[in-house]
Amino acid sequence: MLCPNCGQPMQLVTRNNNSILHCANCGGSFFEENTINRISISTADKLAEDKHTDEISGKDKHCPKDHTLLTSIEPEESIPQDVTLLKCSSCKGIFIYPDDLVRLKRAQTVKIDYFKLWSKPLPSLASVLVLSLTAIVSVSLFAGYLLFQRQSLAPTQAEGAIQSLNLSKDQRYLFISFRTSQDYSSEIILTDTSVDPPLTIRKTIQEKPAKLHYLVSTDVNLSHKIYYQIRLSKPTGEDVPLPPPKELSVSSK
Repeated sequence: MLCPNCGQPMQLVTRNNNSILHCANCGGSFFEENTINRISISTADKLAEDKHTDEISGKDKHCPKDHTLLTSIEPEESIPQDVTLLKCSSCKGIFIYPDDLVRLKRAQTVKIDYFKLWSKPLPSLASVLVLSLTAIVSVSLFAGYLLFQRQSLAPTQAEGAIQSLNLSKDQRYLFISFRTSQDYSSEIILTDTSVDPPLTIRKTIQEKPAKLHYLVSTDVNLSHKIYYQIRLSKPTGEDVPLPPPKELSVSSK
């Protein structure tokens, strides 16, 4: 299958458990219906970096799967004005240029973070996702997926209960998210060792037992040396053994 942009062979790659056609020459990627909504920012960054040229051809572009002429999707609430998406009317797949892919994924995540940060109800699917007319997507599952797609760090395990732990920062905001294998309540213990005496702060992440855990905090100075521990509690009130403190190392969004 050939790239709609540069005509070079595309490679089938698997990212975030999704199959994607990617061109290592121009960096363009072709996503099956709705798949573009299910990849992480870090995956978008890596796909965008995998290219040899920034060339964008002026010729008509055709679907790499069935050769249908690709047409532009008009910018809407879910698509930034400076992002170009080309859609196949037959298979509903989407072709996107590398830099546009990064901008789209960052815009999606920033919108979700905004609603979480201000404790607002999540917006409609149409305001966040690139959807086809036949799309059936759970907003809760998608939101959860987005919240966990940060630069992943080595997970801290509390008896294997925490399946993944992701930490990121944006200026003074610390974003914490993870999943658990069962329903737990959770809190994070943050200790600032750059001050004397060390300052310890406890923050509730999930008050009611759940598998989805997410917190935005501004209570610690992210330029300081911070250690953290995550405490999990079962619905019965029994605490999972506390893991040893670990130095906080976060990536910028």
